Amino acid sequence: MGSVAQSAVDANEFLGIFVPPTSAYLTPSVVLEAVSSLGAAAAAAADPFRLRLETLWLAPTYVALLRWNELKAWAAANSFPWPLKAAAADSFADFSGIYTAAGLAASGRGALSEGGHDLAWLQSQLPTL
Repeated sequence: MGSVAQSAVDANEFLGIFVPPTSAYLTPSVVLEAVSSLGAAAAAAADPFRLRLETLWLAPTYVALLRWNELKAWAAANSFPWPLKAAAADSFADFSGIYTAAGLAASGRGALSEGGHDLAWLQSQLPTL
């Protein structure tokens, strides 16, 4: 089992698509490992697989953007290499570019639309330091 699936089992939670980004199985290590692994896989992939992997990368990155300060503090305290850009705004720009390239921003078809949100909403949730 992968680390996300094992974490859901360990937390006795349902691994679903309509779960909050604060679900118990989305531990800092699980989220950051997923961001790191999927980012590395996407960077090494050739087209058309690169965009597919980048699209998968969006899910844990979305959680990381929403829990930015918590995850960044955890990474620093646990000597875990930070897998995103140093600034939330720069990481959001990467997220937004891939989200748009994958066609998810068009016609509210993307995962953000499930909660009635869009990229502007996500950007408004970023920490301002």
